[in-house]
Amino acid sequence: MAGCKTAADINAATNSDMAVDTSVATYNNIAANINKAADINMAVNLM
Repeated sequence: MAGCKTAADINAATNSDMAVDTSVATYNNIAANINKAADINMAVNLM
């Protein structure tokens, strides 16, 4: 899984985005990041 973002990386990026911008675009980005984290967790579980 080299080069893959971990959930922690995604959360850190999301937190920095939230600090800069609380707009709808940021909310949508957070939702996308949560979906990515779920997809990564599923992929890890299937390995």
